[in-house]
Amino acid sequence: MTKFPIRPIQHIQEHKSFAILLYKLKDIGIFRDQTINDYGIDFEFELTKKEELTGKIIKIQVKSSEDIKSNKDGSISVGGLKQSTLVYWAEISFSLPVVLAVVDTASENIFLSNPIFWECLEQLDGTKSSKTIQISEPQVEGSGNQKAVMISLVKSCIYPSLRDELSSFTHAMRCFKDYCKLYENIHHYDFHMPIDDVDVLDDLIESCRSLNVLSYKVKTEKILEADELKNIYNKQWWCKKYKYEYHGGFEGPPNITMQKPLQYLLPRLLTAINMHRKRVLTTGAYWRVRMPSILKASLKWQYSKVKNFVELEKIGIGDFHVEELDYEQYLYLEALQKGEDVKKFAQYAEWEGGRISNWQ
Repeated sequence: MTKFPIRPIQHIQEHKSFAILLYKLKDIGIFRDQTINDYGIDFEFELTKKEELTGKIIKIQVKSSEDIKSNKDGSISVGGLKQSTLVYWAEISFSLPVVLAVVDTASENIFLSNPIFWECLEQLDGTKSSKTIQISEPQVEGSGNQKAVMISLVKSCIYPSLRDELSSFTHAMRCFKDYCKLYENIHHYDFHMPIDDVDVLDDLIESCRSLNVLSYKVKTEKILEADELKNIYNKQWWCKKYKYEYHGGFEGPPNITMQKPLQYLLPRLLTAINMHRKRVLTTGAYWRVRMPSILKASLKWQYSKVKNFVELEKIGIGDFHVEELDYEQYLYLEALQKGEDVKKFAQYAEWEGGRISNWQ
């Protein structure tokens, strides 16, 4: 007698992983199934606030295994990824964040990545070889603990979008000289006098918030108390701490009130800019096609030689000499932005270690 069909192991693992993920996260959002036409996205997840929808949405690709082994550094490897899938995820990321959820079907542990846009780009090399992405930190340890993965998923939903991140990155590069001037002024002018340009201060705060600079570490750590860190972006709170009245408006808070928060924020903003520039320059082939203006802005940033804030302070923040690009460099950048042949400008393509051969 002919036997009935047998379920493939892959289908069984997939079904289990979906069930585990949906059950553990059922209380914080809605899962919309996208597996019918599966081209690399399994679910759309929308964060909810009790019964209310929020419009905060991310895309999730689920991977499963029966016995997941972590690497020596604690990361989890997700392999066998086609480069066409990576490019697809990168493109989707311009509209909605894409995250990987790896489910251990034996222990029911879940490992959740942050949005994987940059990780996708770093793996692209134009070949047909499959690639591996590392999930840097396991988010759930133990089948009964869903709090960490919930927090991670919520963060992925509410963080600034990729477009906001890229816009803030290029804007911060463009305005960094103004930020440095503000930093110098609040330390040199009378401590009780209002900050000269409150618009620059507000702009600096928004750049720091959008680039999530609090997640970056710097060499010289300015220690803040827990309440100070919690209110790092709150001008009224700092004024109250220093016993000054501040009602907002066109007049800025007193200089002394912003010294400590800016000592904490500006070094991290410089680190965030440098990290984003490094990512853009090492994935130049993608940006040359997708968004040449980002590559151009990263190459021509005037503080490109400054590695960290300690160096900038030694040079002198207010005395820092901004190097202007020569005419040949401008021609190179214009050719780059227009998508023209740039091989004749090879000497400029090696500024930050980004070889021109990798950009073709």
